[in-house]
Amino acid sequence: MKNSKYTKTVDKGIGGFRKLVTEVHKDFEIYRFRPVNNYTIRQLFFEVFTLSNANTFNDPYDCYAFVDSHRLTESQTNTKMTRHNHLLNEELRSVNSEFVIAMKNFFYIASMSSRLRKTSLWAHYADKSRGFAIGYSVIELQKIIDEYEEAVVNEVRKKNLVSDDVSDDKIRSFIHRTQVYFGPVDYQRKDFDVTDIVIRLQKNVDSAVGLSSVDDQARFILSHASDEDFIDDLQQFKNKIILKKSTDWKYEDEWRFCLHLNFEGLQYYDFTILKPSRIYLGEFISDSDKKLICGICYKNNTPVYQMYTSRSANINKLSYKKISRKKLEIILNEL
Repeated sequence: MKNSKYTKTVDKGIGGFRKLVTEVHKDFEIYRFRPVNNYTIRQLFFEVFTLSNANTFNDPYDCYAFVDSHRLTESQTNTKMTRHNHLLNEELRSVNSEFVIAMKNFFYIASMSSRLRKTSLWAHYADKSRGFAIGYSVIELQKIIDEYEEAVVNEVRKKNLVSDDVSDDKIRSFIHRTQVYFGPVDYQRKDFDVTDIVIRLQKNVDSAVGLSSVDDQARFILSHASDEDFIDDLQQFKNKIILKKSTDWKYEDEWRFCLHLNFEGLQYYDFTILKPSRIYLGEFISDSDKKLICGICYKNNTPVYQMYTSRSANINKLSYKKISRKKLEIILNEL
């Protein structure tokens, strides 16, 4: 299923996704392509939904946003900067690079796709079709988002991070507009310039970062939970970085699940337990890997499908067929 009809929901964040969920079929899946290794087998065995830090991605321009350092400096110093000072320009470019890296440290993302039969995805992300793909239901992903929001609201109340006059609905709205993201990626040709947003946000963000404890930072940010302009800027800032990519990657039809977390420096984060809806074996998976994955799926009672190439109108196409539970038993006994 192509995601073009859903890109209009991207800038609405999770609120837009809730509307999206009601528009799609209950069996709609998105897919995470995986090679077979100790890390991915652990995820499969324990049904762990793991997020990766944005700085670990293979594309250094992923989650990249441009900040005009000249304009940013001018806003801070009220001084007109010259663009003919080459040493200064180099320094400002370095500042922009450091800003982007620091910003990405707090984004933890699971990258998936709506295109199971895309051979390039199997080649790039599932070890040349020798790996597997995990199918996830968008409905189940919505459920874990709801659970996460509720847990955060409870934690905020427990720690008295907001005053009593701020309602739970207001806190929940703040969380899903600024801290949680799920939806299709929006592909664009132009760089994503967030300078104006950063200039507007800087005063509040700098004040929060200057606080000594995480709770104090959270308390300060949540004090703006009723400030619509601040929330809109924060939401646009995150969405432009997380859910927008260059058109060079459009073939992936990517969907992303992302959390903004205060875990700077952590490469991977086991977010929650999430049962896959289906597992798909690559066409060229080895017999030993097939037996291993089939054994895990048999234990976890997860449906398994085998990918294969079919030929139609002189075109090779990827298809799949279900491996019955009885067939799984035969595979486990024979291989």
